Amino acid sequence: MNDTGIKSSYLLALFATFNYLQSFHVSAIFPIPFEVFVVSQLPANSSLLHIHCASKDNDLGDHDLHRDGQFRWQFRMNFWGTTEFWCHFRWNSKDRRFTVMSWSFAKIHCGHDLLIRNTCFWMVREDGFYFSNRGISYEITEKLRDWPQ
Repeated sequence: MNDTGIKSSYLLALFATFNYLQSFHVSAIFPIPFEVFVVSQLPANSSLLHIHCASKDNDLGDHDLHRDGQFRWQFRMNFWGTTEFWCHFRWNSKDRRFTVMSWSFAKIHCGHDLLIRNTCFWMVREDGFYFSNRGISYEITEKLRDWPQ
């Protein structure tokens, strides 16, 4: 085998090993998937909330939510903890896009023990975007974003 063949075989083996170790470590570091909910808490009889959520690797598509309608997804953080999901929200003439989930956000907002509490709730209301890691309840939410003026 010539030098090029040896290098190619070495790189292929290295790549295969890296992929195997990455999947092993991801499940060891982040054994429980994250679950994210987006819930429309807009006024009754108002227009539908239109959302489009995605990450660099996963397009979750377009969704139209009635009042109390929800969209949810699960994912596992990648090995480096760089997985990030953003959502684009449209309601009437209001339009907003922002990151709804990242490792740094989860560490601060989704609970102190991410191996147990890893469910995150975004509630979209007339005056902005609220967050809770305990459920869809007005008493325990925190307003994190406003609609643009």
